[in-house]
Amino acid sequence: MPETLKRLNATDCFDYFMNNFDSIQQEESKFKDHTNLDPDLKHQEVYLALKKNYLNNISQIEEDPLQIKFSRAKNAVRGFIIATLTNSATKKDVVIEINRGESAESVERSYANGRKTLRENYASSVYEMKKINHQ
Repeated sequence: MPETLKRLNATDCFDYFMNNFDSIQQEESKFKDHTNLDPDLKHQEVYLALKKNYLNNISQIEEDPLQIKFSRAKNAVRGFIIATLTNSATKKDVVIEINRGESAESVERSYANGRKTLRENYASSVYEMKKINHQ
């Protein structure tokens, strides 16, 4: 793994994804032109490593009806990105805040909790997810 990847935080990774939706087959992003990436991310080796090591952790499973949209409010604090997970079958949403400085493992847990929430009893799972995220 390139040394650069060890220095990346969650926001760096999501900034990359939001600016490279076409190449990683994600949906259109409102923030496609927003670039505040680490200069080292310009290297193709790092792009490939991000796709291989990070996207696999959060990519959609083929039969999964989950849709993911990323956003960052214009007046929002620069340190976080919002990921909205939507179950296309039930039209229910779960919003996850990915904070700058979170580890990839923490982001993975948030996604896993979000997916679990969308599949289970919605109200009780949202309560439990909030409880977990605010400990």
